[in-house]
Amino acid sequence: VLETNLKRRVTTLEYLIKLTQKLDALNNFYSLMAILAGLSQNSVYRLHKTWEKIPKSSSAILDQLKSMMDRHSNSKKYRYA
Repeated sequence: VLETNLKRRVTTLEYLIKLTQKLDALNNFYSLMAILAGLSQNSVYRLHKTWEKIPKSSSAILDQLKSMMDRHSNSKKYRYA
């Protein structure tokens, strides 16, 4: 992660979370999976101070989308989305 400014990192993560929500509404699941995979990378996941600043509502949206796109049970939730 190249950005050193905490506010900019938080803003970028919030933007990406909003983007995933819009991609879900458009049924653009391939792009949604790509962004979720990027957000799950170790270099992003380890940004604890950044994730702490993300609003609970955005975190809930991200958790819901991650749950929907989960590959357990042969992607059952994804197929019924």
